[in-house]
Amino acid sequence: MSAGILILSEFDGASVELPYAILTNPYDRKSMKEPLLKALVMEPGEAQVRARRLYEYMEH
Repeated sequence: MSAGILILSEFDGASVELPYAILTNPYDRKSMKEPLLKALVMEPGEAQVRARRLYEYMEH
């Protein structure tokens, strides 16, 4: 499984169910900057853990 970063709108209903996703407010440019930057510079190990946990959650 390759690691990926899931970025969701905080208004999306799935955001409550997927705690390892990075949440952002798509209606506020300033609040989008930090989560997107976090996703871009995230350590590969953390990205792998997040991806694995999201996959396990969806599989369950």
